[in-house]
Amino acid sequence: MPKRILIIIRDFLPYAYSVGSVLRMLKLGDFLVDRGYEVHILAAEGEPVSTFGYESTLRQFKLHYVPDRFQRYSTRKWIKQQSTTCSTPTGEKKDAKGWAIKNFLTLAHTLIIPDTGILFAHSLANGAQEVAERFNIRNILVSSPPHSTQAVGYVLKKRMGVRINYVFDYRDSWNTLGIFAPKNPISRWVSQRMEASALKAADHITYQSAPVLSQLNSMFFNVSSKATLVMNGFDEKMALEPMGKMSRTEDVTIGYFGGISDFPTSYRNPTTFLEAVEESQIPIKVIFYGDINLSEDWGKRLKGRLEIYKNLPHDEALRRMHEMDILMLLHTQEQGSNEVIPGKLFEYMLAERPILALGPVGMEARRIVKDEGIGYTADGSSKKEIATTLSTIFADWTHKQMPRVDSKKLSTYSRQNQYKKILPVLT
Repeated sequence: MPKRILIIIRDFLPYAYSVGSVLRMLKLGDFLVDRGYEVHILAAEGEPVSTFGYESTLRQFKLHYVPDRFQRYSTRKWIKQQSTTCSTPTGEKKDAKGWAIKNFLTLAHTLIIPDTGILFAHSLANGAQEVAERFNIRNILVSSPPHSTQAVGYVLKKRMGVRINYVFDYRDSWNTLGIFAPKNPISRWVSQRMEASALKAADHITYQSAPVLSQLNSMFFNVSSKATLVMNGFDEKMALEPMGKMSRTEDVTIGYFGGISDFPTSYRNPTTFLEAVEESQIPIKVIFYGDINLSEDWGKRLKGRLEIYKNLPHDEALRRMHEMDILMLLHTQEQGSNEVIPGKLFEYMLAERPILALGPVGMEARRIVKDEGIGYTADGSSKKEIATTLSTIFADWTHKQMPRVDSKKLSTYSRQNQYKKILPVLT
């Protein structure tokens, strides 16, 4: 009988806004196919966004999509926004219907625990059980966020018991990370009870950042005996061919790839960084690629020092990364930041460009950049510290002394080496 696995992930191609949000499971599926597994993936069906250049990878899997009204609405809204502009003015006018929908969703996100995906979890659970029974699949891995997806794993374990091996995968923490933990004490209590139940039901737990384990053990109970650290890593198969010597530009180019927003509650808010650039006399050009939501004022204030582009196919994004002088990571929320390792850290390693990690002092990504000697770090909320770091970068750039990044020397962070650790978990 062939080795089979069912991966359950709410957002998946082509119904996901970005490749970054699905890359962990996309690459895991590819890794398992290479090792003889029949990989089934079940996700919510919405309006198709893009395959981001991964058509051939998707053809390796057996894909199952469950119709989902919320996914359809959210993807349709996102597509409409992208068709107009990649930069949204903060003062944009909205019609009455749009205002009502926005406020309803804001209220729903506040009241529904752990997130609005819970309203459609039963559909995913029914679809997953049908797939698991039809194809006689024992290994079921559920990846989150959104954390409501773990309700699917919990329900399946309760229904199917020892017939399945339920692996609870943390791409980001649930209640120990400030981004997702409910702020209301009652909601927080309910959410923590839900997470504790899912943890107890899981046969195994995989997590992508070392601090996650200690936080789980502290908030809930000791899960160490059934937990394995499996970091995201970079894909060795996507290593770039040698491109020769880079041509020098007149400006230090700082690239950022991924979602970013200057909305006050954003946990990737570049306001302080952009203010430091604005006040700096250093010749800097900031180049953003991805889901960019910034006030139009920044274009005027930075006077040609800011360029904004939409998402790129993954292989093209890697080539653009390689063209930058330095690549930036950004996380601006203090609570839970110690576990934060943006997936782009590993992509930047593969692009072999120095990294500027902006975030709270204890952020795990900052530790890795510093310990590996592959870039620069600064507190993303301190304009003074950012300005000092930019001066250091400029001096190193001028004297051609910027840190060297060699993906071969960083092979422990490859997905291939990280994902090997998940094989003993599968039965």
